[in-house]
Amino acid sequence: MQLEAWAVRELAERATVADFDALRNILSKMREPNLPYATFNELDTAFHVTVSSISGNSLLGLLMSGLRNAMRREMVAVFDTLPDPAAMVTDLRDQHEEILEALEKRDGARAAELVRGHIEHFYGQSNG
Repeated sequence: MQLEAWAVRELAERATVADFDALRNILSKMREPNLPYATFNELDTAFHVTVSSISGNSLLGLLMSGLRNAMRREMVAVFDTLPDPAAMVTDLRDQHEEILEALEKRDGARAAELVRGHIEHFYGQSNG
């Protein structure tokens, strides 16, 4: 969580319009109706890995990619345990949108706060 918070603070300072466009493109795909949870997870991973990569720390991007790939099966399986998995998808997508909006405003502190809340929300819901 702390690494991602650091990454968004860095990204807020260094991201280009093309970087923001790449993140917007991922979010656009997340809005597709009836998206399978495995596909949503792939896009979620792409969002987080892209954020980490744009931060300027290439090792962080590789680390995030490795961590997300290692946890992929478990993260997708979580959706089967949720009382309303579609609501979780909507929540996570909306949280990504808020994070990106803060980044586009170059508000790294707000983006870091949102990332921490985003991660806590997912793990809080998935652990019951």
